[in-house]
Amino acid sequence: MGTNIFKLNSGGNYQIVDYIKSDDEVDKETFARVKAAYPDEPGSGLPLEMKMLRIGITNPQDTSFIAYNNFVNQCRADGATAKAANAAKLALLKQVSLPDGMMRTVIYVRE
Repeated sequence: MGTNIFKLNSGGNYQIVDYIKSDDEVDKETFARVKAAYPDEPGSGLPLEMKMLRIGITNPQDTSFIAYNNFVNQCRADGATAKAANAAKLALLKQVSLPDGMMRTVIYVRE
């Protein structure tokens, strides 16, 4: 789960103003992006991703494999960029704990 970003409003209450995705959420989105571009073929019995990898093993110069591999590498690079940007955002925030009855709510506030 990612991190909700809170800001103190004029009424003295904290409200959510942003959300920073966790690395796991970014990974899931990256995987979903690849699966959306290369969905499994109905009735083939073999996931398209596996088919593309087999093509690449037997013929690394195959244009369909090269396109697939380039797309996957771009998705991974985009995911790594998103993770770095999220980490940079989190580094600029201050963590504050507030009493909340029996629990303590951890929030992040923009300075």
